Amino acid sequence: MNDATENPETDAACCDYRQLVSVFKALSDETRQRLLVLLDEEGEQRVNDLVSRFSISQPTMSHHLGVLKSAGLVSDRRQGQSVYYAVNRVWLTECCSDFFDRFETTE
Repeated sequence: MNDATENPETDAACCDYRQLVSVFKALSDETRQRLLVLLDEEGEQRVNDLVSRFSISQPTMSHHLGVLKSAGLVSDRRQGQSVYYAVNRVWLTECCSDFFDRFETTE
């Protein structure tokens, strides 16, 4: 696996089919879809705040966020003892759109 595929946050050229499969798998879960939408609508969120909003355990939330992060859909940053998550817009718009642009209608 090349470096671009390993780090979708920094390289928009990472869009091979293996990476897209991980995106689709990550989005196959309703909780992860809702997490991504919430992060998109409300911006960066602390893990603890997400746990209380979704009424799920912290380990379960960490699992869902880990799947989203592995797929390149979210990024994280640590501040003190808190971890914050945000939508990885650069990767989503530059990488995933390359795939979906293939299906645009031509008239």
